[in-house]
Amino acid sequence: MKVNISTTIYHPRYKLKGAILIIHGMSEHRKRYHAFARYLSDKGYGVITYDQIGHGESVNDESELGYFGKEKGYESLVYYAYKLSLETKNIFKDVPFYVFGHSMGSIIARSLLKKHSEIIDGVILSGPPFYQSAVKGGMALAKLLSAIKGGKERSQILRNLTLGVYEKAVKSDVKNAWLSFNEENVKKYNEDELCGFNFTNKGYYDMLSGLVDMHDVKGYKVKDPMLPILIIAGKEDPAIGKDKGLNITVNDLRRAGYDNIVVKLYENSRHEVLLDNEYKLVYDDVIEYLRKIV
Repeated sequence: MKVNISTTIYHPRYKLKGAILIIHGMSEHRKRYHAFARYLSDKGYGVITYDQIGHGESVNDESELGYFGKEKGYESLVYYAYKLSLETKNIFKDVPFYVFGHSMGSIIARSLLKKHSEIIDGVILSGPPFYQSAVKGGMALAKLLSAIKGGKERSQILRNLTLGVYEKAVKSDVKNAWLSFNEENVKKYNEDELCGFNFTNKGYYDMLSGLVDMHDVKGYKVKDPMLPILIIAGKEDPAIGKDKGLNITVNDLRRAGYDNIVVKLYENSRHEVLLDNEYKLVYDDVIEYLRKIV
């Protein structure tokens, strides 16, 4: 599969304070982070956003949406995150480098931290999904469906077992209401042809294997146990698994060897805190956090 990664670079207006790579979530694209990236650049941060493999403008046609390759799909997602990290550091030199990952992007950010902590000065995880034992069962089903139906085929069963769980957690007649209390944001998401698509069978397998990778503390190359990690999430976000799921996420990071973890929850937000009703508070909290950890 030929891969062309689409990126956007945001240069700061004033003196450069830091560099940030933004990794978007499942079934969306980099342009949804334009306002946040502009805000960060206005505050002195150089930012790169990009469309991951199988997303946005990085696909050649719609059949590639939610597909990351015949083999080693998750490894490819992490590889391009690493490659873009190096590019970000090369463009914005001699300043701290931070990784921001939302949802599935937070899974990739954690695998990036696991393998390449030496290049990272801080991590921000937004709406991070937590690991649960059912993940391996989902992988087995995705592998079976890939073998029987084909890796590029799509299964409603796999969707129901993943995103469908989040959708059922929020009682609403509006499709994808679990993403946000902000109705305009949900409307834009539902109307965007590059959002909300169902992953391929192989795509689900790869995503779920990422959850296993981030959860497995073996192989974490911890250079600095006090590396700053910020977790931001809506309190009404079903993806984080309430207090139990959030505790699993925090404990996984601690078991890996990281001790400097801060959690910020937003009372009136769901999954997409950057696009929900409290987004201004989230923006300000991120900047304040970055200011403090320098």
